[in-house]
Amino acid sequence: MPRLARGDDRVDVLIAGTPFRQEALRRARDGALTPDDVIVHKPIAWRPNDMDDVREILATGVALDGAYIERWAQAREVLDRRRDVRGGR
Repeated sequence: MPRLARGDDRVDVLIAGTPFRQEALRRARDGALTPDDVIVHKPIAWRPNDMDDVREILATGVALDGAYIERWAQAREVLDRRRDVRGGR
């Protein structure tokens, strides 16, 4: 994923090359992905910091659209990774 940097600020650039990315960009708020879309996107690379990011989002207690996440996680073939970070749920 392309990254822009200026000083200490870094921004990941999401190119809408897949149906999921197109949907994620359509749902974005103020130019940022929704927590639901981040939770679907992070398990694709699944680096240690990606796992931590997903855990941190879940720990905030923010309202999530479980059906949306499950649908896209299954379509992106990352459903097992999402369940791993949630302790099998």
